Amino acid sequence: MNSSKCPNCGNVLNFSPDFGTLYCEYCDSNFNIDHESQLNTKHNYNNFVKFDETFINQFHCNSCGSNLSSIKDAKVKRCPNCGSNDLAITNNISFVPDGVVPFKISKKRATENFYNWIKKRKFAPNDLKKLAKLGKLSGLYTPVWNFDCSTFTTYRGVGIDEDRDRNGNVHTHRHPFSGKFNSEYKDVLMTANKRISNVTLNQLGNFGLNELKVYNPQYLCGFIGSDIDFDIHSSYKNFVSFVENKDSFKAKSGHFYDRIESFSSNTEILNPKFNYIYLPIWANYYSYKNKNYSCYINGYSGTVKGKAPKSFWKIFLFSLGIGLAVGIVFLLAYFISRI
Repeated sequence: MNSSKCPNCGNVLNFSPDFGTLYCEYCDSNFNIDHESQLNTKHNYNNFVKFDETFINQFHCNSCGSNLSSIKDAKVKRCPNCGSNDLAITNNISFVPDGVVPFKISKKRATENFYNWIKKRKFAPNDLKKLAKLGKLSGLYTPVWNFDCSTFTTYRGVGIDEDRDRNGNVHTHRHPFSGKFNSEYKDVLMTANKRISNVTLNQLGNFGLNELKVYNPQYLCGFIGSDIDFDIHSSYKNFVSFVENKDSFKAKSGHFYDRIESFSSNTEILNPKFNYIYLPIWANYYSYKNKNYSCYINGYSGTVKGKAPKSFWKIFLFSLGIGLAVGIVFLLAYFISRI
């Protein structure tokens, strides 16, 4: 089937995270997607192909500048990257991902996870919990560059140990060292979405890359795909910096001295590969007392990460309680010492 509409009744289809099929909420029909597993193969950027313009619409968010892709005929009400409804159709067709991890967490379950996350925010205002019941989550496929490589690192430095003799004199011992080693890096994810940082992506945890599928635009039914903000070249530079820092830390961590001086390392990147993939995220942007907050739910595992407002009075009362407890301990210690 090569359509976003139900062949039985003509209404728009949505992808079901629960069953991994397309479904029609009007006639309760289900349709399988012709998908195949992706072996997570990597290639160079010359192999990119473009979106099929007959099946995809692209929007531009005038608020945050994101470029978004959706199935034609789908109603896009707001930007999942910032929550704005200031969207314009551009049809500036961009590149199709190599693979996609389909949603496994439904909107209902994602809303429940968000609500449970809110309840665990000890300092969150009590009325904030009502926001979780509104269900204003947006299903977003966020773009990610996925890198592999091998490395060969050489390094050298001087380890410094210091001790004092009986007379208090400091003696410095210098220990020159050097070495080399190989490392392997696989599936290092670099965000291509300026609204979702690498830190946030890492905090959201496992995205089930073992279940990566070859991209099919039907996975976008009921969801939004975000176009890249960071191209392959800038993302590759970030990946190289990440690998170099990792190998440098690895080189230093094998030597135990009081301090290390004159350290230098050189990392050679071998056989770098990449692919461009979509990862599933439920995004929630909300306001509380004229301040904006964001929260993300991993669309594969359900892990929640985000920011929540804090109640001044809850923090004040908690700090007051801690202060009173410490004061009581000091008073008890004082009276005991006087006995």
